[in-house]
Amino acid sequence: MTELSCSAKKLLTFLKKISRDRGASFKSTIEEFGKCNQEQANLLLDVLAVMVERFGSPTFIKYNGNKRVHVTGVEPFSLHCERIRFELEPYFSGVKADICLARSTTPGCRLRDPLLKLRFDSGERRLLIIRSLNQVFDFINGSTEWDGLFDENEVAPATSPRRSVPSTEMSFNERNILLPEVKSYLKNQSYKFVVEDEQLHGRYDLYVRSPEKILVELKYINPDENALGKLRYAIGQVLLYAFDQRGSRDIEKLWVVTNECTVCDAVKEALKEIQAQTSVEFFQLRRNNLLEIDEW
Repeated sequence: MTELSCSAKKLLTFLKKISRDRGASFKSTIEEFGKCNQEQANLLLDVLAVMVERFGSPTFIKYNGNKRVHVTGVEPFSLHCERIRFELEPYFSGVKADICLARSTTPGCRLRDPLLKLRFDSGERRLLIIRSLNQVFDFINGSTEWDGLFDENEVAPATSPRRSVPSTEMSFNERNILLPEVKSYLKNQSYKFVVEDEQLHGRYDLYVRSPEKILVELKYINPDENALGKLRYAIGQVLLYAFDQRGSRDIEKLWVVTNECTVCDAVKEALKEIQAQTSVEFFQLRRNNLLEIDEW
């Protein structure tokens, strides 16, 4: 049996603490949720702690069989059968919120990425790939601020057209780990900047106003992730932002900043070539310093 991560152990301890239920559904649920990786478990801990505080203790549910999820315009797909269910009464009449986990075949997700499914008495369903605590509550509250940024359309097969705006959202690790470190670096260098500067075409992770005008795209790369895939995504984002005529900002430089991570020599050479041919510069943040490619 694979040893649980420290975060997964904390998650299981928390689930046991908030539930008096020790039935088969509870045991199956904590077994499945205990397999989450560190990032997923940390995110779930944040979300579940606030939901318990606001809505009370949940119930634990396990559906039998391979239950299919049906979303308009998307081929039916399955999620893990285990659910952590919150009754949102009296705040939201007739609404239940299920926290569940993706399968490896769930479109747009990694294995055990957490999802939030809102269930209405009217029969309506809404599905969210959870990426931050704040957006969970924007989603529950029906806020239009994030309209189009995420909902059932974010879960879509790779062959289906997808909305471009989800790329404007920082991941959990980008917002909670990488962003504070980059902000600290910029402040130490006396840069003036705006976090998540909103434009007509999306949101810049960071917009540096002075001494130079710089668009900064943050990408947190986990050890088990394909660094090249994440960097390709970032390159596309900053170039589109820079040349989209709907943007209202002057931009002199484009930065892609990652956490400290391992990148093979072939990728480094490719990035240096891209850097030479475009206005995109690549940095890794390490011990409050921005390292250029040759220092990675």
